[in-house]
Amino acid sequence: MLTNTQDNAPIGATADVSPQWPAEHEWPAADAPATVHVRFLRDRLGLRCYPTPNAADIAASAKYIYVNAVADWKADRGGADMTAEERVDLQNIADAEAAATSKGPLALTHQAFTEAATITDAMIDRAWGGKHTGRGIAVALGRSTKGFPLAQLDVDPRHGGEIDGPLVASLTSDRAASMTAVTPGGGLHIFVVSDPSLRPQVSGALAPGVELRTTGYAMMPSGASSAGDRHLVGGQSWGRAWVSTGCPQRAPESLRKAVHRVGG
Repeated sequence: MLTNTQDNAPIGATADVSPQWPAEHEWPAADAPATVHVRFLRDRLGLRCYPTPNAADIAASAKYIYVNAVADWKADRGGADMTAEERVDLQNIADAEAAATSKGPLALTHQAFTEAATITDAMIDRAWGGKHTGRGIAVALGRSTKGFPLAQLDVDPRHGGEIDGPLVASLTSDRAASMTAVTPGGGLHIFVVSDPSLRPQVSGALAPGVELRTTGYAMMPSGASSAGDRHLVGGQSWGRAWVSTGCPQRAPESLRKAVHRVGG
């Protein structure tokens, strides 16, 4: 029996009498607005969703970082002027720091979405609607009000992960028991049902280029927002999209037998 990790109550003991995993045809269309995807993840899977930065958020963050870096630089040097080269260096650093935030919750809204008892429709519309339609979706791992706490297996071919290797095959051969998304880097995110005994595994512990996350956040396909979430790797382009939306299986023993572990 699946349980709600927030209170360890079996499914059926929560407000939802008997949550069922959504059938494939019930999932939002691949090009649906992010607001539709967020409501689905909230209402059907009980996941806590967070907005992730879009291009405008990243640009604003880079500007903020740069302005503060320039002020600090001048304060440390008695108000001396910067050379053009020094300004470019600081701008590059600011751009890199801002870009690094793109795969996690937007700092501006993180506290409100964490502390809210419920993520309301109004919050969703403000965070992902209007000028914010390009924002992506991150969900909190290990947490679900519907009894579907998730852990994420990240298979990254850029670091040696084999998307057609035996470990992946054992988890995705049955599409009905596979919740799997392709990533912008050409890899896979495979979701399994988490439990308190499942430990995170660093990249390489299970297999090269494979990492198991049980806490923190996982990026989800966000429909129309995912169209811009792509880049070229080896001459090919990937977005962030579902490969299969079957009910995830409990984490098998193959994910519990690693040489190195994180968190004991």
